[in-house]
Amino acid sequence: MIFFKPRTAIVGPNDGIVKPRFVRQLDYEAELAVVIGGKAKNIPVEEAEKYIFGYTILNDVSARDIQFKDKQWTRGKSFDTFAPMGPCILTRNQMGDPSNIYIRT
Repeated sequence: MIFFKPRTAIVGPNDGIVKPRFVRQLDYEAELAVVIGGKAKNIPVEEAEKYIFGYTILNDVSARDIQFKDKQWTRGKSFDTFAPMGPCILTRNQMGDPSNIYIRT
């Protein structure tokens, strides 16, 4: 499954999440967000890590009723304010191995 969060979904860690009036089932998930450090396109897998600036936390807000009705995830996850993130970024060097962390809400 592929979905995206447009830049209008991104807000700061203390900003409000705006639930559209027609959404009935709002949900959240704690996620690790990768911060890309520059322009990149068609990067070989073995070089991808070089383009990672760091990591931050992201609240992946979802309108589950929309997501399940559409049977596709983009619309239910992409409303404005549905991606609060931060407030800090750990650089790639500070983070170390990101596959061995515990994230919770």
